Amino acid sequence: MEIDGRAAAGPDAHAVALAGNPPLLYVGNRSPGTVSVIDPVTLEVTTTRFVAPMLTHLVEVPDRSLLASAGSTREVLRLAPRSLSILHRTPLPFQPHQIAVSGLTETSGSNTHEGGPR
Repeated sequence: MEIDGRAAAGPDAHAVALAGNPPLLYVGNRSPGTVSVIDPVTLEVTTTRFVAPMLTHLVEVPDRSLLASAGSTREVLRLAPRSLSILHRTPLPFQPHQIAVSGLTETSGSNTHEGGPR
């Protein structure tokens, strides 16, 4: 999917994932700890929800859920698509910054972080 234009996400937008079917843009806003959901066709923000402080990365996994790194709480969160409710928390002994997922057998979108694809 090619996206051409601008969308007003939240403040301190830091991570972007194109995920789902039909696809939506998920934008992690680092400082406020929110995720903005953007319709890639209209480029309108459909919702913005608080998830956790210091979000630094988002990635879609094969079950269509999203993984988010939450630096200030030292967790990786599994989020429900669309509702963004937290399905699972994985505590870590350090502050995560990025998430990489290997061995994917199903992909529905590309995942990007700051300057390019991952």
